[in-house]
Amino acid sequence: MEKALREAKLRSRWVEPDMAYERAVAALVERAYGDAELRDELDELLAAVAPAGRAKAAGLALLRLTCPGVPDTYQGTEVEQLTLVDPDNRRPVAFRPDGSLKYLVTRTALRLARARPELFAGYRPLAGPASLVAFARGEDRLAVVVARLGATAADQGQVELPGGPWRDLLGGSTHAGGPTAAGQLTARLPHALLVRA
Repeated sequence: MEKALREAKLRSRWVEPDMAYERAVAALVERAYGDAELRDELDELLAAVAPAGRAKAAGLALLRLTCPGVPDTYQGTEVEQLTLVDPDNRRPVAFRPDGSLKYLVTRTALRLARARPELFAGYRPLAGPASLVAFARGEDRLAVVVARLGATAADQGQVELPGGPWRDLLGGSTHAGGPTAAGQLTARLPHALLVRA
């Protein structure tokens, strides 16, 4: 809470902390944690929004690791992070796989980049529905499809994949290439990391 307040810089800052304000917020947080009914309501809210948050975090990781440029990844953020701010680099890093989609995406994309760096050259957007971000790299031998927040497998439209066949390293499916239904690409997972077979 202190880190979130100070980095927001609305009322308190690292160089000029407003201790009275921080104490008032700390008291509010303490009261919230002490209210069992409120905690139950927050647990219900978290259960409702967590799947979308997990999909978004994994999609952002996939984009960061596959778009042109050098990906900026904090050590220890390969797994899900339930924080209000950037990771606190003063804490020890917990290097533990957590079975999350974000970890699967990070591990798979980094291993592919190490094994096949030639796939990460160039960039070409792929035509598709507005519910997806899709592009090809490596002279059309790598394709990335990321569902935007709120998109579902039922969204209509096609992604214009280059000729295949394609193997999805995340979901395990195969695709022939050419115009491919968006719902087919995101049927198992909300994102796809495709390599031409």
